[in-house]
Amino acid sequence: MSESSLLSILVIGDLMLDRYWHGATSRISPEAPVPIVHVRGDHTSPGGVGNVALNIHALGGQVILLGVSGDDAAGDDLIRQLDRSGIELFIQRDPNIETIVKLRVMSKHQQLIRLDFEKKYCVSHRTALHADFQANVAKAKLVVLSDYGKGTLIDPQAFIQSATKAGVPVLVDPKGRNFSRYRGATILTPNYQEFCAVVGECESDEEMVAKAKAFLQDYDIEALLITRGAQGMSLFRQDDEYHLAALAHEVYDVTGAGDTVIAALAAALVAGKEMREAMHLANTAASIAVTHLGAVSVTQKELQTTLAHHQYRAKGILSAEQLSLAITRTRQRGERIILVHGCFDVIHSELIDLFQRAKGSGGRLLALVDEAADLHTQAQRMRVLAGLAPIDWVVSSSGTSFDQWITQIAPDEIIAAKEYEITGIYLEKADAGKKIAQILETVT
Repeated sequence: MSESSLLSILVIGDLMLDRYWHGATSRISPEAPVPIVHVRGDHTSPGGVGNVALNIHALGGQVILLGVSGDDAAGDDLIRQLDRSGIELFIQRDPNIETIVKLRVMSKHQQLIRLDFEKKYCVSHRTALHADFQANVAKAKLVVLSDYGKGTLIDPQAFIQSATKAGVPVLVDPKGRNFSRYRGATILTPNYQEFCAVVGECESDEEMVAKAKAFLQDYDIEALLITRGAQGMSLFRQDDEYHLAALAHEVYDVTGAGDTVIAALAAALVAGKEMREAMHLANTAASIAVTHLGAVSVTQKELQTTLAHHQYRAKGILSAEQLSLAITRTRQRGERIILVHGCFDVIHSELIDLFQRAKGSGGRLLALVDEAADLHTQAQRMRVLAGLAPIDWVVSSSGTSFDQWITQIAPDEIIAAKEYEITGIYLEKADAGKKIAQILETVT
């Protein structure tokens, strides 16, 4: 995402310092049923919005960071680390407050306890923060509000309205139950629990979809990206619904995963990525973050390496860009690509048999889904196909002609699936450099 290096992202929110004590644990205390940790090392790192800023910077973004800290040793440590990273800082320091510190005691790759040293920041800094914001918003391509409920964003509307007036999109990682505070923002990124705390519990995916669409209208939000832990992520816009499964990784620590999501999303959007592609990048970045202990900055190299692996091996819905890389990796490994395309209005037993037979011939099975005026949206049909065992990749045909898809994919074999019948096709494309052979006789 190096394109973003010339474009600034203005980030504002609650600053804090994360402190870690590390040590071995071999016995239980005789004083209470708790482990004894022999502390052998410690380190600190910026937390809260500082971690968001560092993640954006690590992904190639130019960051302008606004916030509040105490004029104390913890604040000195925090600002020294942020300044060393090259982030442009506008930090209001106050000798009358203490920098928020979160102390985590770690042993054997586990967090045993977290101790918080904090008082909510005083709103007396609001005027100075607004002045810094107004002075920098014109330089920004995007604004990120990272709210931890510590007081810095006591009045998020002032920042949202200023950014909107300047024509700058606003991404918000929200906090609390009163989401009307974020009315008019471009994108909100709550986790599932935060979303349900506002709209009520969702008994089914259908209820979640309905409540998400209503939420967009009620709060004048363009897009809602809900992070759902092991269930992945769900994106909602008025004319769009898109779901991503979580990438398979061993989870060590979810600390800072939400920071990574909004940071990667912001960096991707500023780099010119479309919303769904940005969502894929954020999902991948979060999958990396949870494999580390504590809050970490996911680097471009880590992201590129993980993307290359998952875009080849992953099963599910891909963007055109992801498909291109997956095809390249597949060809490099000498594997075949089998394309099945159609509207898939009805998933019947003959179609399932077709998928199984096609997959059984060897290679990667790609479902290219056409648009159709039917009872099911294209997104819903893609989700169903992505859940079928024989299918590796699912892609929407929207915006690109079938001939262009054939040229891009150059499949070894192709099948066309119609609503109530399945037809084998023979095609020869000179520009694809190969024949696409019929693999099945017509099935009626």
